[in-house]
Amino acid sequence: MKKVIGKGGTRRVYDTDTATVVAGYNRDALNSAYCALTTLYATRGGEFFLHIINTGAEGPGLDEIKPLTHEEARQWLDEYGGEVLVPAAFDSVEKEAEATVFIRLPAALKTKLAAQAKAANMTLNAWAVRCLERCAA
Repeated sequence: MKKVIGKGGTRRVYDTDTATVVAGYNRDALNSAYCALTTLYATRGGEFFLHIINTGAEGPGLDEIKPLTHEEARQWLDEYGGEVLVPAAFDSVEKEAEATVFIRLPAALKTKLAAQAKAANMTLNAWAVRCLERCAA
């Protein structure tokens, strides 16, 4: 699942296909009214989020992403991390150092790139970083 949260320059993309699974928790209620599969993910940038899928009778089909701070993720792991899938991933994920790069582009090219970023529901910076990561791979 992929979800963009926030507006303008504060938008963040949370994608279960590109993040690392840290732990999972399967809640089965006795009356099956609320059953949920919750997975804790860590992004390459050191951010955490929960992917929650409700499979119970109340609210079936719920599929949501909930961003967490580092501390909230640690608390969640302490409380629900009985099924830790990758315990080392939580402790080893650190925010990558960021560097600033200035690139001069022809105005027409910038316009095309901005349109591509907008179509992907991303900021131009996030879209350009994704493209550069693909080229570097």
